[in-house]
Amino acid sequence: MKTTLPVLLLALLACTPDKIRVQPNDVRTLQVRRFDGATRFCPGEFIQVEMVANLKDGTVCSNLRTDTGCRKQKNAVLDPKSVALFAEPARWVSSTLFRLQTPPNPLATWKDGIELRGWIQSTGTKYPLRTEQVSRRLLPTYLCHSQISQVFSDGQAYTATPGRRGPNLTVLVTALPSPYYPDAVLVKVVSGSQVRYYISQDAGNPVTVVSQGQRGGNGHDGDTGRRGADGQNATSDCGNGGDGGNGGDGGDGGPGAQGGPGGDVMVVFDKTNIEALERRVIVRSVGGPGGWGGRGGSGGSGGNGGSGRSGTNCSGSSGTAGTAGRSGSDGPAGHHGYPGRVGQSLGVRDEMFAPELPTFKELEIRLGL
Repeated sequence: MKTTLPVLLLALLACTPDKIRVQPNDVRTLQVRRFDGATRFCPGEFIQVEMVANLKDGTVCSNLRTDTGCRKQKNAVLDPKSVALFAEPARWVSSTLFRLQTPPNPLATWKDGIELRGWIQSTGTKYPLRTEQVSRRLLPTYLCHSQISQVFSDGQAYTATPGRRGPNLTVLVTALPSPYYPDAVLVKVVSGSQVRYYISQDAGNPVTVVSQGQRGGNGHDGDTGRRGADGQNATSDCGNGGDGGNGGDGGDGGPGAQGGPGGDVMVVFDKTNIEALERRVIVRSVGGPGGWGGRGGSGGSGGNGGSGRSGTNCSGSSGTAGTAGRSGSDGPAGHHGYPGRVGQSLGVRDEMFAPELPTFKELEIRLGL
């Protein structure tokens, strides 16, 4: 242990990049961008923000990449104290990893996307200097809303308990053109007090909304079989030990519980454009899957054979150990739940989306509608 610890510390130090403090006067050009190079984001996505400084000495420094050759070092990054980064609107989740979460509500970035901005600033001085501010605008994409189904369901039920009914959903659909997606459609899903927004950015990417019943609970596991009794030890000289008893069989696993039924889903289309809107959302109600059957219990182990007893001119033999019991069978899986009802109706946009009307009006003014 005394030898291993210093070796581990040296290895950690070798992996830790040097932090280079760059002064504003050292910077020729500066840029800010997504670390992965993407220019768009999905609402709610976690991203890292990279600042790249091209220095007057010809080297390149990054706040995240260690292999740029910053100040001709092989393993170096910009000192975080030299880096000022901002993102609006967004929520920083790690200032050291420069990681943020974009707003999950697509309406928050519908008009302008997200602006990244920042600069290099001096450190260790009474009056800090800084470079010119640089910025980059990331635009939203809503393919993530269409590539997977938006499923509303509870987690799995408790052991041997049938799944609950899926949530009842009201799905409201209207056109909502944006500066980036003139054919976009807004899908608002209401489930009790919960509200979620999704975007179908074009006709080829409809949003799928599903109410799913809760998964049924798994069956109880079978009991382990009892252990066989040990054989009796010999009580007289030259006597043999008794055989051990056989182990008991394991209990069978219980059946999985049935999945819950799907909830009712009502989709309401803005009546001004029903034919175009119908193709932009797919709604379903499905039953929850049944729980897995319980595992069969293990067979009990056989008892030990009893010990023989030696005499003056003889020796008794030990008894034979008992055989293990059989394992129980796994229980059957539970049945799938039944689907709920799906219906549709027409509505008036200003009534369907009353809380969102200020946002709608702002967009319409901007787009000249």
